[in-house]
Amino acid sequence: MKLAAVALLMLALTPAQERGRQIYFRGESASPQGITATVGEGGTPFSAAIVPCVNCHGEDGRGRVEANVRPADITPEMLARAATVNGRARVPYTPPH
Repeated sequence: MKLAAVALLMLALTPAQERGRQIYFRGESASPQGITATVGEGGTPFSAAIVPCVNCHGEDGRGRVEANVRPADITPEMLARAATVNGRARVPYTPPH
């Protein structure tokens, strides 16, 4: 039953949502430049396909500590708030209009 529900959700995604899902779960983009990621402050960029977002942030977006690195909580509730992390401030993310 759970697999069927996941399949239905995948069918309901818009093209933009499906691209976001591909980036988050596989670290891949349709762009020829690809996507890079870094781990930690000042880390060396590498292909996001090696360690996609989901590996650190988890399927729920809450992040889990690994090797003393704490990924940001990127749940919708947290992204909707202004935040300052490691001295870097950001405004709240808002849904596109």
